[in-house]
Amino acid sequence: DERVSAIAEDILANSLTFYKGLLEDPNIWESDFAEFDPLSEQEEQGAKENVEQFLNEVLFTSERITSILQKLVQRFVILTQKEIEQWNEDSMQFFLNQKEWGNDVKGNYLRERAENLISNISLRYDPFFRSFVEQISKELGSPEISDGSLEAQVKKDAIYQVILLRLNDEEEIEIEPFLRSIQGDLEREQSYLIVKSRAIQVLKKLSNFRQLRDDVVTQETLVNGIINLFVAQEGANSVDVHLQMCCLEYFKNFYNDDEFRTQRYAPLLPKVLEISNRMFLKYTSLGEESFSGLTSSSDVEETKLKLMNEIMELY
Repeated sequence: DERVSAIAEDILANSLTFYKGLLEDPNIWESDFAEFDPLSEQEEQGAKENVEQFLNEVLFTSERITSILQKLVQRFVILTQKEIEQWNEDSMQFFLNQKEWGNDVKGNYLRERAENLISNISLRYDPFFRSFVEQISKELGSPEISDGSLEAQVKKDAIYQVILLRLNDEEEIEIEPFLRSIQGDLEREQSYLIVKSRAIQVLKKLSNFRQLRDDVVTQETLVNGIINLFVAQEGANSVDVHLQMCCLEYFKNFYNDDEFRTQRYAPLLPKVLEISNRMFLKYTSLGEESFSGLTSSSDVEETKLKLMNEIMELY
């Protein structure tokens, strides 16, 4: 039942946190028991070396790290069925949940724990993590995850999430394969929303990389493509708020790039602001019936304020 599932998730969360702590401070095993049997300075140094050796030679072998990373992505990073259902039913609520609300309403509160563990693995065992990312990145163009089905989109979304974690750590990385995949995904059919949204988030991160900052023509092409996606959502039968907000987050990114904003992005800015104005007016005038997941008028007003603040940041 739900209670048993909650207990199981707590145990898993604690396990993920333990491994994260172990990677941050391998001597956690030795230090936890030091107060009961204090060690001399020489013994303490030997214990630390033994812990490090055990971690590297026995516990975190390359095969085991790869296996751990695969399981973390397949079981915890990937979007859950609950999240997908919420996205389909209320993309506005889905956006807010993903943006800032507590893990317990995201559909998979273990994701953040898993991502933290992945980040710590990348810091301590970077060569293994790089190899893993290179391996799964090759799957971006495979037919198995490019057919547009929901299952394929969810798998591709998970790969993009791992790439985002990789991009957090280093800018000296070959981004051309990622750009090719993203450009292809952004040109896909309207129903390819899950992958498009995540691809835009990856593109936002890549926009800060020197390789793309120096290529203003490609940058301008990508900006125009995102604007077209932004505009297309206005005319869609069912507007995907999450996708629109991902576009807005991407546009905000150019406030950090004075040269590109002045020379290339400035002429496009009026169109972006025009759409943003319409979004702002739309969300300002929404009634309580548009917020089916909220039970009180104060919650509705707070949600509207969050949405409007997100849009206002662009100005």
